[in-house]
Amino acid sequence: MADPRFHIKAGPLTVARLCDIAGAELITPEFGERIIEDVAALSTAGAGDIAFHEGAKNLADLKATKAGACLLAQAARHALPDGVAGLIAAEPQRAFSHVIDAFYPRAISPGISERAAIDRSAQIGAGVQIEAGVVIGANAEIGAGTILRPGVVIEPGVKIGCDGYIGPNVSIRSAIIGDRVMLHGGVGIGHDGYGFAMGMAGHRKLQQLGRVILGDDVEIGANTTVDRGALGDTVIGDGTKIDNLVMIGHNCQVGKHCIITAQCGLAGSAILEDFVVMGAQSGILGHVTVGAGSMLAGRAAAKDDLPPGGVYGGAPAKPVKVWMREMAAIALLGKQRNKKKT
Repeated sequence: MADPRFHIKAGPLTVARLCDIAGAELITPEFGERIIEDVAALSTAGAGDIAFHEGAKNLADLKATKAGACLLAQAARHALPDGVAGLIAAEPQRAFSHVIDAFYPRAISPGISERAAIDRSAQIGAGVQIEAGVVIGANAEIGAGTILRPGVVIEPGVKIGCDGYIGPNVSIRSAIIGDRVMLHGGVGIGHDGYGFAMGMAGHRKLQQLGRVILGDDVEIGANTTVDRGALGDTVIGDGTKIDNLVMIGHNCQVGKHCIITAQCGLAGSAILEDFVVMGAQSGILGHVTVGAGSMLAGRAAAKDDLPPGGVYGGAPAKPVKVWMREMAAIALLGKQRNKKKT
């Protein structure tokens, strides 16, 4: 159960209603009017909870669950205990996300704090929530239904779409941001890229004249930074999800629905095509392109262009099977050397 100090719960809801919300098939229609009070994990759920199961693992948890209802795939149907309402979904976890949203809908308290500083020329949409300490510069635009938490700084000319969430102490400049974008605490968008004319006379700063363009449904985790372009734009495509503590350099082009996990780094002008997945602490060198649908293992480092659809690991990044064979060979050499010493 979520802590009520932080999350406001709706409901209860019937199994039949939850089935509609999840887009699932109810295989136990006799339980359609059962009342469900909350969401929970399989292992902790009680008779008033709905849980989910997905994948081949954790079948033991499914077989032992005490949940009142469970979202699951057709392939796991045989493991559903008697007395548990079964809701069949092609993607149970995705279906469960809709159920969570139904029990814990987005909370917004429209209004503008008296302690916010908003330039008269800024355009503020209907139903926004602007909290204490927010600063909004000249000619900025904030779309309807967007939440700005304490300490947010929106510099002049920035445009933010509708139904967004801008977390505490986020700062944004030189940026155009789409609808339903979530920026968590401490994110920095549109600040200077790392550009200098270097030489023995000293390193002279190159003005960064571009922008950051964030597509719709982008989510960026706490303390991540996205630099604006030098002359062109830095672009993050629709639906891309970026974890905490990620660095995206100037002029990078990130495609749609990419996944970039914690502590990754993209050097200036790196390109990720659509649906690329970057494991934790992986990196892309400047001007390198990673092809659509590729996956990088944790700590991989791409120094050359990588073809679409591959799985890569190591530094420098290479096809994961090649990398694993090399690691095995190195481990074997180490064992042989140790044997010689003994």
